[in-house]
Amino acid sequence: MEITQVLILLLHPIAALVVIREFARQRNWRKLSTTFKGSERAAELENHETQGKTSAEKKGGKSFAKSKQLHGKLSDIMVGLIAIHAFLGFLYLLQLIG
Repeated sequence: MEITQVLILLLHPIAALVVIREFARQRNWRKLSTTFKGSERAAELENHETQGKTSAEKKGGKSFAKSKQLHGKLSDIMVGLIAIHAFLGFLYLLQLIG
């Protein structure tokens, strides 16, 4: 196997772990958002929006409850897609090694 192929095979899982870590941090907001109150919640919400770029939803004209529900459902779908992608990538890596 060439060195470029090896580098690509190594970079992909490393990049995926970084993306999964950031995604997990954003998903953790669903649990944490109920525990914050007042100015602490406002600061954490600002951080969440900055990290996830979700402030565009506020300007989209949708109701907050509908937007929040859709946001949560899409997050659940993304977890499933990430798991499937990781499993298929693992099978592909086993095929290349074997």
